[in-house]
Amino acid sequence: MSAEDDKRDDKLPVTVWVEDPVDGFVPGEIVNYATRSAGDSYEVGILSKSQQKGASKLLRGKSLASSRSSKAYIETRVFANEAALRGRSDKNEESHFEDCASVASFSDAGILENCRLRYFQDEIYTYTASVLFSINPYKKLDHLYSNERQSDYLNLASLQSRPPHAFALAEIARRKLVHGRTHQAIVISGESGAGKTENAKVVMAYLIQQSRTRAKVAENGAAAASVDNMILRCATPILESLGNATTVRNHNSSRFGKFSMLMFNARGDIVGGEIRTYLLESSRVSKFGAGERTYHIWYEILCGASAEQLTKLGLQKNSKYALLYGRDQVTQKSTPLRGAEEATNFTAFCTGLKVMNFSPEQIEEVLETLGGLIHLFELDFEDAASGQGIQVVESPHVAEAARLLGMSVNSLCESLCKKTLIRPKRNNQGRDSVFKTDRTPAQAKNAQEALVKMLYKRLFEHIVAQINSSLLVAGQTQNLAESSRRQIHRNLGHLRLRTIETQFLRTAVHQPGERATTGVFL
Repeated sequence: MSAEDDKRDDKLPVTVWVEDPVDGFVPGEIVNYATRSAGDSYEVGILSKSQQKGASKLLRGKSLASSRSSKAYIETRVFANEAALRGRSDKNEESHFEDCASVASFSDAGILENCRLRYFQDEIYTYTASVLFSINPYKKLDHLYSNERQSDYLNLASLQSRPPHAFALAEIARRKLVHGRTHQAIVISGESGAGKTENAKVVMAYLIQQSRTRAKVAENGAAAASVDNMILRCATPILESLGNATTVRNHNSSRFGKFSMLMFNARGDIVGGEIRTYLLESSRVSKFGAGERTYHIWYEILCGASAEQLTKLGLQKNSKYALLYGRDQVTQKSTPLRGAEEATNFTAFCTGLKVMNFSPEQIEEVLETLGGLIHLFELDFEDAASGQGIQVVESPHVAEAARLLGMSVNSLCESLCKKTLIRPKRNNQGRDSVFKTDRTPAQAKNAQEALVKMLYKRLFEHIVAQINSSLLVAGQTQNLAESSRRQIHRNLGHLRLRTIETQFLRTAVHQPGERATTGVFL
């Protein structure tokens, strides 16, 4: 080691990645690399993307001055330490790798650059060991999900034996479940708009398709189809209508966490399923920002319901209801609409409920509850004419809300305008004391919002429970068709989260739980 090397305390090469608030990381070179001593600042010249290719190949310790003028840089930045810098290798600079573990400069910057290069080649999937990165292409890539592509991943020996894909994780999980006889889990996490919902559909479709293919070979196709048809073609559109909304980043953003579990027999056939939901964004029911919407189902009702259905619900197709469009003009004018897609989704929602064994009367009750919430949110409050307390402003929405929600007008108005307080009985003697106090108009508005959110959440949970009940019945029916009733069932679940946290990523990759988790989408 030379005396010149002893003067430097850094382990960075000449070429580096520099943290950037806009681009994440930008390429650069340490201008004072040869002359800086321990404790000195880093003077970094920022390169343009075009300059990155064929950037300085200087060896450690050689001066940059002879080969690159400072004028070649976009700008020069000074850093007190290397916290904002990452090493960048010039090797295979324009190449990309299916597994980020092969990147010469393995860091967050190196991983992002590798994914970026692949993204512009329409390679949206990239591995980092058993973790699969997926980037939303914001366009159709049908060739990635064809039946032929699915066949390429059947009986996959290892993740690295085929190009990165959601099919690969699903197949490895299926093989471990069937041949290794162990329960499996796939975790799908990411920011809103990252593609969690679509990747969850891809995984589910692959598992169901492989099970259906095997079931047909085993002459048990009709039974298998009943379960997978419920899961993929009915449960999914129902939950998307009730639990998805438009945000500024994503027109179909899932506002709840979902754990979907498929039950397999020892042969690998799907024999049942279950859906568990978590943390529904209740506030989304009544409050959303400009350019956003509440849950899809209400827009789908107005666009897709027949004139007769709308009349029964007391709704008008083109009315700007507060629950759907907000109460201020800015929100009302910026609320996006999805046109004919709303009507198609409403049909799929009602069909899904029917397949999930909802009777016509139950479907009507679901729609009445949803319509009642629209009317309930239209109510306003004013000081009572008597001068004591408040009252609901006279409006047709009062009677419609009470009728559709199954309560009297008086009980509805009293529950909103008055607050009930209960004093427990003392020493188990006598009865509890009940007091009623008047609310202010502002308090009544808060009670109104709370009631709407509570009723919607309970409706959501009720429908999920009915879906699970139907899946259980379908699974039991299929079991009766099997020759052996004592086959051990194993579960494959995939958890779709709403957001990603750095701590969770570290846990998923490094801790022993990795063995039980086949893959993580980001």
